[in-house]
Amino acid sequence: MPIGRSEFVRVRGLRLHVRRFGCTQSPVLIVLHGWMDASGSFVPLIKELLSHFAGRLQVIAPDWRGHGYSEWSQNGYSVADYVADLDALFGHYTGSQSTVLVGHSMGAHVAALYAGLRPQKISGLACLDGFNLPDTPLSLAPSRYRRWLDQTKNPPKHEVYPDFETLARRIVRHHPRLSLPQARCVARCWAAEVGNGQVRLLADPLHRLRGPGLYRVSDSEVIWQLVCAPTLLLQSGESEHRDAISVAERQRRHSCFRNRRLEVLPGIGHMLHFEDPQRTARSLANFLSEVFQ
Repeated sequence: MPIGRSEFVRVRGLRLHVRRFGCTQSPVLIVLHGWMDASGSFVPLIKELLSHFAGRLQVIAPDWRGHGYSEWSQNGYSVADYVADLDALFGHYTGSQSTVLVGHSMGAHVAALYAGLRPQKISGLACLDGFNLPDTPLSLAPSRYRRWLDQTKNPPKHEVYPDFETLARRIVRHHPRLSLPQARCVARCWAAEVGNGQVRLLADPLHRLRGPGLYRVSDSEVIWQLVCAPTLLLQSGESEHRDAISVAERQRRHSCFRNRRLEVLPGIGHMLHFEDPQRTARSLANFLSEVFQ
């Protein structure tokens, strides 16, 4: 089975990298990665999904601006930019065809916003370990602004490693459920050689510059309540972010989605798409089978 092809699309002034898999005449699935990740780390999961559907899927997996092999932005990054980029990608790839969105972490947040803003375009929504960002109290506004001003004077630098093996071992330390061979694959999705055997992370280091704005979950909830499509909320049982918000708060956020199904995968951390692509794909395939009926 083919592992996909790469192409570049001009989107809102930036050159975005997109991976495409499967048959162009089949139902469309758009897969959205999270913060500091890249579409390449979803390839094992996408291959599993294609196997479940005997290749009768068209999967589109972009690298967000400033991630993977997409161009970096000179004006910083915001959720609004990602939503607008996704809208442009819909115009390029799907036309009037109804589409399923799958998003992980930050990608789940963007996917859910888009599904509420453009409900007529979405036939299904799957959110993988999303909605973990804590609400930010207004009292923190002054300190956030000061920290942002200070950081702009000394912005984050490129992360460079001696070689891919060093990066892979660092990934294992952060994601201990991964085997070293799995981490080596992830390392090659996240970094590229820069000479003398050294490798540099592909993501723009400016992503680590925390902006002055506050996250207000109430703004998102108003949009989530407009989502009409069947929604799979697939949670990681051992997510590193499970304690970021309370159980009651997570349930309240989930309740915004009127046609929802909640599923928890035990024994898997936040990066479920590459920690256990087989189990994650089975859950997604069961959901997609119902959506495509």
